[in-house]
Parts: sequence; structure tokens; C-alpha cells
Amino acid sequence: MRRHSFKRSTQGQAGFALVASIVVIAGILVLALSLLILGRVERRTARAYSHQYRVELALDAGTQAAMATLQTVVERDDFWVASQAVPNPDSSTPTEVTWLVVQDGTSGWRYLPLFGGTEPVSQGGARPQMPASPADLEPITGIPNNPLMSQPVANWETLDSDRYEVRYTYWLEDLHAGIDADIAGLVERDQGLDPRESGWFTLFDRAAIRDTGSLANSDIIANRELLQRTRDFASVLDDNQDGAATSDAQIAERYLNFGVPESLLERQIVPPYEDIEAPGEPQADLNQLVADADVEAIAAKINQHLPEFAERRGGMTSEQDYVKTLAASAIDYADEDQNPTLAADYRGVDSYPFVNEIYDRYEWIRPPAGQPGLVRIEVRTFVELWNPSDREISGSVELENVNKHRIIIPGLGEVEFGAVSFQPETVSLAANGFQVLEFSPADEPKVYEFDAGNFPAAPPLKFPNSWTTESNYRLSWNGGLVDYARGGLARTDGTLRPSEPKWKGQASVALDYRLNQSGDPRSSYLIQTWVFPNTYSSNSNWGGRALKRGINNTDFNEVRISESPDGHWFDGGHQSTAGVQAGSDNRLPTQLAFPSPEPNLAPAHISNEGRYFNVGELGNIFDPAQWEDVSIPSSSPNANSGGGITLAIGRPEYPVFDQPGRRARHLTDLFSVNPQAIRSAKGLINVNTAPREVLRTLWAGIFLDDDPALRRPVLTPSNGEQGDVFADAVIAARQLGPLLGLSDLLALRDNNGNFIFGDPNAWTSRPPDPNWDDQGREALFGRIANLVTFRSRAFRLVVSAEIIERVGSEERILARGRREMSFAIQPRRDDTGEIQPTQGNDFFLIDRRLR
Repeated sequence: MRRHSFKRSTQGQAGFALVASIVVIAGILVLALSLLILGRVERRTARAYSHQYRVELALDAGTQAAMATLQTVVERDDFWVASQAVPNPDSSTPTEVTWLVVQDGTSGWRYLPLFGGTEPVSQGGARPQMPASPADLEPITGIPNNPLMSQPVANWETLDSDRYEVRYTYWLEDLHAGIDADIAGLVERDQGLDPRESGWFTLFDRAAIRDTGSLANSDIIANRELLQRTRDFASVLDDNQDGAATSDAQIAERYLNFGVPESLLERQIVPPYEDIEAPGEPQADLNQLVADADVEAIAAKINQHLPEFAERRGGMTSEQDYVKTLAASAIDYADEDQNPTLAADYRGVDSYPFVNEIYDRYEWIRPPAGQPGLVRIEVRTFVELWNPSDREISGSVELENVNKHRIIIPGLGEVEFGAVSFQPETVSLAANGFQVLEFSPADEPKVYEFDAGNFPAAPPLKFPNSWTTESNYRLSWNGGLVDYARGGLARTDGTLRPSEPKWKGQASVALDYRLNQSGDPRSSYLIQTWVFPNTYSSNSNWGGRALKRGINNTDFNEVRISESPDGHWFDGGHQSTAGVQAGSDNRLPTQLAFPSPEPNLAPAHISNEGRYFNVGELGNIFDPAQWEDVSIPSSSPNANSGGGITLAIGRPEYPVFDQPGRRARHLTDLFSVNPQAIRSAKGLINVNTAPREVLRTLWAGIFLDDDPALRRPVLTPSNGEQGDVFADAVIAARQLGPLLGLSDLLALRDNNGNFIFGDPNAWTSRPPDPNWDDQGREALFGRIANLVTFRSRAFRLVVSAEIIERVGSEERILARGRREMSFAIQPRRDDTGEIQPTQGNDFFLIDRRLR
């Protein structure tokens, strides 16, 4: 191997020194360059920290601005949270912005934007109407997934625009616009008494009529705790689903919320409608008023807020107080007994019987030996009682027969039979049941004796040629007067012969369609004209619905439930089996074979559950108003009319009452079924902000089987078509202004102008049976009333901030930050429910995310 050797020399040492010097100089240059680069990096890093710090300050400013707007929420109960569709510059599809709406003094409204960069708007008007769309809204990009809006829009608020523009914006979303996934799906859809009944299954299957246990529903329910922590719907749904998991997760993310506290309370107030006086006061606790049987307080609440409501009375006599009569019936509908709430100027309608037919049987009995001038006439009184309610009843009945009919006795002239009080009878009646009784003052028939001395009366005896109308009856139930004919009973002329009985009486009181009487026995107490008489043999009608086969005139010959105002105007009601014709004056009504009871066809619903479960139940209250024809707006009051009317709540109002201050639907704005009108807001859906898919769930899966004759699954709303009709009607209405209360829901119409609630013409598929009764058609509203709200104290806040550098026409984002949190604000209240502003409020942080 060849080796190389190196020798040192002076020249070699000098060369090394040069190389070393170059190396040293190069090192110095590298160091200098490194120091220069390091200084630039540090300056850039310092600027980055500075930018980020300023972004954090901007986020703080945005958070404070948003929370300052919400301060209104903790100071009052009379506010509304409502959304408005506005143009999105980046999309052909409008997006939603949310306003906090409050009264501005006494003559206007103030709209506080729950999104950044827009000033509050003030407007006048009797009720709030949405302001014009805010100008210059920009899509906010680069933000976290937003449940209820595909892309929010807002205005930027600039804090500093010296060299760099520092700006922020924010938007608040109403958590009550979505389904509360903490509780939804735990209770099958039924009476709408519990927010847990939400039909959220239609989010994943639009055509479903019930929760069929689809994977999306069951997976979310099974993984609630995990989702409450992570909100990772995709991973939960992907575990068991292929293909649909992504879309289901997106749906769940958009429309489901978690974490609204059970303790978040809402006080229900009287909305500020033009029709209503003294808005803003708390609604009255209806169930407490029922428990106290406080007629005065119920009537006072109505008269205070709806002073025109009493004008609905029509021809009702001044002896009876219309509003107190309604109040008494509102109590009797719900209380647990079957007894009337009574006073001199009102009578409530409960599940007690009424007189449906009353006949006196007259028979001339030959005098005893030695008393040729003694005229003896036996009078036997037969009454048919009808329980028109859908409740079985049992109690004590007392009857007084005020028999003012007269007969001509030779030697004495006209003599009067006189009033007879009978012994109490204990009766039990099925729902929609009839019972025929012979009332007697003792154990033997009543015999009237008229002594003309020594002059025997030759047959026949004659009743007066002119009719008498002074006779009457007085029926008491468990000691309370429940029924009599205010206008009297007509008695006819005729003759009476020995051993040839004669009948005088009425088959179906309060029946004269010419006078807008419908055969409703509840109205006999009110009608001031006498009751038309009927022939016993051919026109009496026992044990069922009145059908007078001997009368051809349709104004008098039949009680047709479908022809009552509730049925005729809305094409509803069921005809039960007709009663039995006597056929002969020699056949007693107690000897007839009666039809079987038909409880499913009862025309009147009485709860007797001890409480109201929803304010829609007020639609079952008998309305004593008396008009010639309530279906005509120009109808005139008529004291001879009445019957067949209940309050229109859950269906269209009668035209005669459809004017400011007289609409029955406004009663839903005055009364609450919650103690002190305070309820938990958890699970409630704000119809002013909920998107179409969420609104549809309010309608989803409801079986409208409150009409006992139409049981499930005969009447089931179509969730795809009919639910969307409801949702579209809500969205269209709220674009004009926020819905203020339940009566605004009842006023909703579809695109064809039909009322959404209670009008079969609004149904797009599977319309209700033509005989759908009043209770059945009104039930849908009751199923929804407890599930909705019109405001919110639970929100999702997203704040975005950024720093922009502009050089010429170029724009560069130097730093960006986002902050997101969900929270609820609860004002503190005293024992009566009044907000105590000096006591602060409770802040519930539901979720917090920094992005």
C-alpha cells in the first residue's frame, strides 16, 4: 500500500492561517445573519402574540356586547325571541337572524338584534311587525358547525382600524328552536302533556307516524350521556348505520340540543294583543281557581282583559251574567263532582242530567158514591232525563212539576192544577244515557179533586180553548237547581172523558230550528220563549234521540246533532239512535223497550278530572250566548235562540264573535294550567325560531281520537304533508311579526286561507271523518299547547374576531379567533313569581368551546 506523508513548512502555516481566518469571518457572518434572522422571527412572533392578544380582547368585547343585549331577558317576562329570514349574499337560500322583541314604552316596539354590528330598531304599532332586513349583512365564514343555520350572516363591529383592522361579530341562537335531546323520545306521543313527547323521529323519517325504533332514534337515546359530553353524533350513529349515518348525524347536529336545565323557568303572561287590555300581567292559575271554585275571580280576569267579551251574550237575559256563567261552567267542567256551580245569576254545566221529555197523563176518575159533584182527575208525570255528557253519573234527582194548566169544571169555571213537588229519586245514567221515570209525590199517583157541590159534571170536561204557557218544571240534582224552561211549557186545548186518558207535554225541549234552537237541553234554562207542545202517541220519543215521526215539519221533528251550531257550521257530530215512539195513549213510556246506551256518541265532553291539563280544554265549555244565527257575522241577538254552542278554541271562531275582544281563543292568553302560571322551559319549542323540520315534530304522530266514536288509528295526521302545512303556516306568519301567544297559533291559516286548527278543509291528506265531533276537531290544539313557547332564556353564543391587514386592494387575515358557549339565564323571583332585579340572576353554562 502506498502511503502519503505531510511535512510542515512556513508556507504551510501561513496558508492554514488564511483558511482559518476565512472560516472565522464566515462564522461571524453566519452568526450575524443568524442573529438578524432570529431578531426578525422574534419580532414576527411578538407581532403574532400581539395580534392574538388583540383578537382575544375583541372576543371579550363581542361577548360583552352580546351579554349586554341579553340583560333585557333577566329583567322582564314580556319579551319575545323571534327569527327573521334575510338574504344571504353567498346563497340563493335566505338565512335566519334572531331578534329580541320588547315593548318600547306604551306605544311601540324595540327590536334588539341578537347578532353583531346592527343597531336596535324601534317601531310603532299595535303589535310588533318585523323590521326591514338589516343592510350590509355578510356571511361569516370559517366558523364552527352551526345547528340551526347553514351559514350565519351578521355585520362586523370594528374596534381599531389604524394600521390593522380589528373587528368582531357575534350571533345568538335560541336553543329552544331545537329539540331537547336530553328528554325527547322518553314518552310516547299522547295528550301533549309532557315535552318528552316530542315527535323527533320525523327528523329522520319524515313520513313516520310514530317512533318505530329506528337506529338513529335508538342510538341517540342509548348514548345520551356520551353525546352530552362530546356532541359527536357521527361516531355514535356510524357504529350501527351505513350510508345514512352521515346525513342522520348532520340532522342531529342541526336540530338537537342538550343541556337546558330543568330549573329554567318561564312565567306565562298576558300577551299584548290589540284586543286585550292590561297586557304583561301574569296569566291566572286556572287549576287553583277551579280548586277554589272561584267564579268571581275567573270572571274578573276575563272582564279585566277582554271587556268586550260579555257582549257575546246576545239575547241572554240580564238576570244571568254571561261571563260568570262561563266561569261556573269552566269550574264544573274540571271539578271532580257532578254538581252545578250555582248562584242567582249563573249556573254552571256539569255532568248532570237534563229534562229531555216531560208529559203529564190526565185521567178523569168517577167520583165516589154520595159525592156527585166531586171531580177527581189523576195526573201522572213522566220525565225522560238525558245525560248528554260522556261521563257515567249517579245522584239524587228532585222534580217540581209547576202545572199551571187549567180545566173547566161546570159550576166552578176554570180551575188550575197547581205545582207538585215529588219525592227525590236516585238515578244512575250512562254516558249519553237516557232514563224514563214516573215521578210521584208519594207511593201513589197524584189525584186532584174539584168539588162543584151537588151538580155532577157531564162529560166531556174541556181544557181552555187557548193554550196556556205558564206551566214549567224545576229539576234539581243533588240539591242544586240545574234545569227549567225559562219560557214556560205550552199546554193545548182539548177534552177529557172518563177512562180516556189525555197526555199534555213536550218531546225534546228547546227544539225549534226556526229560532236557532237545536234540541240542546242545556239551553232550556236560557230560552225565553215557551216550549212547543207535542202529541204523546205519535210524537213522544223515549229512551233516545228525539225523532217525532208524526211531524213532517223538519223544524220540529228531529234533534239532529249535526244541525246544532257546533255541528252545522263545522260539519261534525254523530247521530245516536232515535228513541221509541209510544204509539198509543194507553201505553206508558215506562212499558217501552228502549235502545241500548251509546256512550261513544255523547255530544258533550266533561272532564271531572279535578284539573285542566291544557287550556285548549276550554273549548269544551257550553256557551250560553243567544243569537239568531251565530254563523252569520251580521246576526242579531235573540233571547228565543240558544243551544248547541261551545267555545271555539281549537277550531275556527263563529263569525258573529269574530271581532276584536270577543274571540274565544283569547281565553288561552289569560289562563295557565301551571301553578302560579310558572312552568319549566325545558323541552319547550319556540315557534318563533324553530326551523321547519322542528315545527313539524310538534304535529308528528298525534292520534286525534278524542272523538270517542273515532278511535285510533282512524285519525292520524300525515307527518310529511300535514305537519309541513302547519310548519309553513307558522313560518309565514312569523315573517310578519312574532307570534305572541297561543291565540296566534289558533289564528294560523294555510295557503288557501283555511284555518290550520279544527278546519277539515286545511287537511291535505287523510281528512277527518265528516262526523268528527267538536271535541275531536279541537283536540289537536290541546296536544300542542303545552309543548310550545314564544321566548327563550337559553342560547348558543358564537363570537368571531379577526385582524385584517390591507395593503392596497389586497386583504390579509393576520389572526382569527372564535369562542362558543351555550348557556341559560334565570332571573331570581319571589314567592309569587315576580322577578327581583336586585337579587341578580343565575347563569347556567351548558357548554363552552374555544376554537
